Amino acid sequence: MAKQTIKKPKKPIRSASGVTVITLLTKPYPCPGRCIFCPTYSNMPKSYIADEPSAQRSLALKFNPFLITLARLLVLFKNGHNVNKAEIIINGGTWSYYPGQYKTYVIKSIFAALNTFTPDLSQKLDLPITKNKLRRLNVSLKQFLSLSLEKLYSKNTTAYSRAVGISVEERPDTIKLKTLKSLRKHGVTKVQVGFQSMDDMILRINKRDHTVADNIRAANLLRANGFKINAHFMPNLYGATPEKDFESYRKLITLIAPDEVKIYPTVLLKNTRLYRLYLQGKYKQYTEPELIELIAKLKLITPYWVRINRIFRDIPTPYMQGIKIKSNLREIVREYMHSQGQKCRCIRCRQAMFLSPPKTYSIKVYKYSSQIGDNYFIAAEESDKLLGFVRLFLPNLHGKALQLSPIRGHAMIREVHVYSQVSPFGKREKFSVQHTGIGKSLIRKAEKISRQEGYRRLSVIAAIGTRLYYEKLGYQLTDLNYMSKQLE
Repeated sequence: MAKQTIKKPKKPIRSASGVTVITLLTKPYPCPGRCIFCPTYSNMPKSYIADEPSAQRSLALKFNPFLITLARLLVLFKNGHNVNKAEIIINGGTWSYYPGQYKTYVIKSIFAALNTFTPDLSQKLDLPITKNKLRRLNVSLKQFLSLSLEKLYSKNTTAYSRAVGISVEERPDTIKLKTLKSLRKHGVTKVQVGFQSMDDMILRINKRDHTVADNIRAANLLRANGFKINAHFMPNLYGATPEKDFESYRKLITLIAPDEVKIYPTVLLKNTRLYRLYLQGKYKQYTEPELIELIAKLKLITPYWVRINRIFRDIPTPYMQGIKIKSNLREIVREYMHSQGQKCRCIRCRQAMFLSPPKTYSIKVYKYSSQIGDNYFIAAEESDKLLGFVRLFLPNLHGKALQLSPIRGHAMIREVHVYSQVSPFGKREKFSVQHTGIGKSLIRKAEKISRQEGYRRLSVIAAIGTRLYYEKLGYQLTDLNYMSKQLE
């Protein structure tokens, strides 16, 4: 078994998944939703609270995406993290509901910050970041906004900090083919979707304004176009019971087949319609033991190829009404499962983190079906640790899968990920699995499977900062913003 390192950056978990996460919020803007559990604050995007950590950072910088991204890169770098590989998470309101001009401004601002940051700049700059400080260093957002997206993208392929993934938040009913084409234009690779439940009655009485059929249609569209699916699921909604939630989650896993899941137990907040129902005695919260037992059951039926990102949202305790959900709920559930002799096998619980490069590893292929095709989870494993994986999707060559995507008949790599501490581009670190050839081996396996199954072209929903990597493997950028390769 590979050994663990002793020396780690401050809060090493922030870059132990092979990427460094940069989270920012979009500005406050009207939301099309009417959800009864969702709070509304005039100074925040819909559903967010100003005291949440990422919300505090965005609010302090007046939702300026350039300053937020640059400040976060600076903080993480000064705390010892490698920021070469930045995964950008854009939270806030429903992304497709924002005006097109604003969305382009956000994306340009993010890439401007990524292209600006260097270790040399970090030595000249300290917090708080202000426009005046940047002006003295001849750094200004205006110089980037006049550039085209493609020019910004082109520079990012060789920048010090590169975007290796971008995610946005959407509702199931906003996901359409036109929406997804726009997302690819903006470099988005993953979509966080508020499915919340797979029970039509619960969706209806919680005023979600979408159905289970909408959930499934959205998942099919996302998969056919190569996007990674991060499914949000909310136990304890109005009308739910632990038994209904378990069945709803089971349907989410089988019918949606998500890649990642965020389990967000419903938090009772004052300025919501749900709180009024609570005061009227019409809504009942789960007790802590009920919630712990339920989440443990959900973790047990979560497949090997799904990552449970979170099981609680960072809502400060003073905002919670009724039963207070503890912020370390994941740890409490883990201890409960251990006491019951149970173990979660999701990706997050098995990923390699602070491991040195393995001397040997095996590549295993796990196949599972979705409504519009077959999925292959191609995993590199060492003992009980997951070193990396590729998600390969083979759409049905006859049927509705061909109608859901402009990339007709292509095999699709939806994700390539190698774990452990972030390594600089082109370098091998003593305590990292990255840059040891694992990713290349996994991609070659995906190509082999695709050829064997009769596909003649393989496309990748590559992030902007990974384009050069795929070029070296024989892939070329298409007009639809995918990297594609003819299979011999």
